[in-house]
Amino acid sequence: MSFEHIVYEQQGRVATITLNRPARLNAIASGMPREIAKAVEMANEDDGVHVIVLTGAGRAFCAGGSDIALCCDMVVMADDAKISYPPARVEALAERMAGVPRNQLMMQKLLVNQAYENMGLQTTQMFATLFDGITRHSPEGVSRSTCKFR
Repeated sequence: MSFEHIVYEQQGRVATITLNRPARLNAIASGMPREIAKAVEMANEDDGVHVIVLTGAGRAFCAGGSDIALCCDMVVMADDAKISYPPARVEALAERMAGVPRNQLMMQKLLVNQAYENMGLQTTQMFATLFDGITRHSPEGVSRSTCKFR
């Protein structure tokens, strides 16, 4: 399948989705989110794919793509990478928050933290550790641990 704004490639167990608008720093274009979703769906439906790498062509991952990176399970970037939001958006949000009474901000933080706790993030982390140990000791995990990784 061909795409207008991305490139989808598979090599072994790794599918790579490359945002392909380097002249625009891979900024999100109309239709690009649908293309990304379709590429992820293709990788998920292929039992041979174990890892999806999302990257950007050229010198930038994605102008304004911090939200995309937050959807990833793991983020790897260069030591000198810059993560930012458009200043106007941050400044406007900071100004709005500055007008909220301190006790209301504290209560909101308590509410958000409780919501995360109710979602079971602590339990999720415990299961992640448990599942990691189980899979490392499965026949496939043991055979892969003897492989040299790049």
